Amino acid sequence: MGNLLALEGTIDIGCAAELKAVLLRALGSGGEIRVMLGEVAYMDVTAAQLLWAAELQARRSGVVFQISVLCRSLFLPSHRGGLSIACCFIERGIGMRVQG
Repeated sequence: MGNLLALEGTIDIGCAAELKAVLLRALGSGGEIRVMLGEVAYMDVTAAQLLWAAELQARRSGVVFQISVLCRSLFLPSHRGGLSIACCFIERGIGMRVQG
């Protein structure tokens, strides 16, 4: 049995504890995990780190973990100014690049 996690709206530090709990439950189930980000309007670095950590744990446990979004990039503005991180989530993993 798999886990489908469809995230939407703003995913940031304000909901990090809830996201972490959901990811831990999904990881604990032992089933495939698929995270859908198609309806996410904004994601901060806290959420990206939680997804990255969950993917690493899934890989160590031999669990399939997929993050997907339809042809969209999520921009993570720096609160210190200047630097932004663009995350392009694709079907088979997470790609991140820093752009200035």
